[in-house]
Amino acid sequence: MSSLKDALLQAGLSSSKKERSRPVRKHHKPQHAKSKKKAGRDRILEETDLARAYRARQHAEKQDAEQKKKAKLAQQEARRQRNLALEKILKDQLLNDPQADCPRYFQYRDRIRRVLCTPDQRQALNEGQLALVVFKGGPKLVSLETARQVLELAPDLVPDLSAEVSQTDPSDEHDYPPVPDDLMW
Repeated sequence: MSSLKDALLQAGLSSSKKERSRPVRKHHKPQHAKSKKKAGRDRILEETDLARAYRARQHAEKQDAEQKKKAKLAQQEARRQRNLALEKILKDQLLNDPQADCPRYFQYRDRIRRVLCTPDQRQALNEGQLALVVFKGGPKLVSLETARQVLELAPDLVPDLSAEVSQTDPSDEHDYPPVPDDLMW
């Protein structure tokens, strides 16, 4: 019996060293020097176009980032000026009592909030004689005139309490909604 190498050669699964060592060359037509130069120039132009496009994109992104930063700074400055004006309006106008213990709940920015007030203040707040302003640290009780001034500068800081006050008929002692006439018992 012969070696494994001979068996593989006979089966055609391997080739001899002489055949493997010879590189296979295909005959190509020689390219002209002009076409090589033209291809080189086209590649260089393409690379410069890509480089220009990349630089242009970087420049545009940088300008966009600067504009966003300037807009954010302008917005912060406007908010700061608004808060300074609100502080001047609210100075010495707050009616919050430090001894207050009656909570009054209200909805502000999709959340239930609470302000502590006296029973008289809560009654006046429910009747619409007082107003609330949510500013720097929580809700503040103020007069209606002060609330109007704040409303001109910052309408988002004055919660609407009119919808929360119950509009029931005082003659209805059970506080139930009225029964429709066409309802059959």
